[in-house]
Amino acid sequence: MKSIFVKTLAAAAIASVCSANAATITALSSNSTYTDNPWPLVSLEGANLFTSPSVTVGSGAGYVNVTLTTGADYVAGDELAVTITGADVNGDVSNPSFDNSGITLLNSDTFPSQMDTMTFRVLSTIPAGTELVLSGVNLLLEADADAVIAASSVATAASSGSEFDAAASTNVAQVGSELAVSVASALDGVIDVEASRWNFVSGSTADTLALNVKAGADIFGVSAGKATVKLEGTDLEFMLDGSGNLDSGSYVLATNDVQGSTDASINAMNTEFSATTEAYYTTANSSDVSLTLLADGSGTDSVALAAQTFTADVDLGYSLGATTGSFDADDLAAGAWSLSGTTFNIPYLPFGSTISQIVYVSNSGTLDANIELTAFDDEGHTYGPVTLSVQAGGGKVTSLATAIRAALSADDDFDGTGRFDISLTINASSSDLDLFSAYNVAGDRLDAPNKVVSSN
Repeated sequence: MKSIFVKTLAAAAIASVCSANAATITALSSNSTYTDNPWPLVSLEGANLFTSPSVTVGSGAGYVNVTLTTGADYVAGDELAVTITGADVNGDVSNPSFDNSGITLLNSDTFPSQMDTMTFRVLSTIPAGTELVLSGVNLLLEADADAVIAASSVATAASSGSEFDAAASTNVAQVGSELAVSVASALDGVIDVEASRWNFVSGSTADTLALNVKAGADIFGVSAGKATVKLEGTDLEFMLDGSGNLDSGSYVLATNDVQGSTDASINAMNTEFSATTEAYYTTANSSDVSLTLLADGSGTDSVALAAQTFTADVDLGYSLGATTGSFDADDLAAGAWSLSGTTFNIPYLPFGSTISQIVYVSNSGTLDANIELTAFDDEGHTYGPVTLSVQAGGGKVTSLATAIRAALSADDDFDGTGRFDISLTINASSSDLDLFSAYNVAGDRLDAPNKVVSSN
């Protein structure tokens, strides 16, 4: 037991010495809040505006910083090898050095062919704890490619030829896009079917898509240009005026709280709308671009709003000096519009060979209403959502039993039998609707009570 204890203490002591003597590499801290990484961000957009993008290792802003802190004493004749990964060292223009006259580049004659490791010779004693800043290294960046640039080092003792004071590979910079677009607030209007679908519920005539733009980099950060927003839906006819042209009063495109747009257009099928902001978005790490859709609401020359799902494409212009570029964010989920309506729930409706269903809806309103079914059975299978093949006709009483069975039968889980919990969402006001539900078993009719569970 004593021997094991002594060996354990010895091993711990050796580990402590090795840890204390290990060199470390550090980088400058990032000033960009775009990335969660602590090391600097090199803008891929900015880098790609150069014919041969590259970045320089050095000190201060605009450089990739590699600071090596020695963990042991170096003496004359020792060698220090520094390896860069994530970018090729451009040997044709690089002149690697440390800010210490006691070190000189050893492989200067062969350096152009050695594109990742630089070897230095120590000329005079360098005490442990000395900070050495690498400079004069030009790193070639691969076009259109994200990368993490890292550095590591190891020393070789002149007296024994053994390696010592190794610094683990440490990330010193990241090459990546400085721009990103996300949906901060999606379109979510509920169209009021009782107002002839001219506006949203509660009388609102506006619904806004808010986009969050992230930008900002430590190196090669670009300047903002204008933002072009393209919105796609299935029915944007409400954006037309009485002559069938795009109505400037049907939308507002804004950025940085400045409203206004140019080059606005809508395609012939009324499924794609596009406009460009008059104002520039910012590159102060985040800013908002918003598109507000406006319904007429008056009923005069207005077009009914349609339930639909939206997607958005955003093009961000940018520049670095006199050179310009663009960043595209495509197929953003921009939300959806739904119709106001009433959801009825029938918590128990059985099906079987000797069972028939009785479901009727009465709609005292003037508009026909779509009906959507969702359901689950006693075995845990779910069905829908699916739109029934019949509508709740305005001013009519409509039988739904056959359409309900057909909707369930379209699912492979339905074998014609089972006990079901069924919900029916009908796009009409609860004040216009009545639902009757029951079922027959071998000639006996039994009630299947239903209840309104939501209405908007």
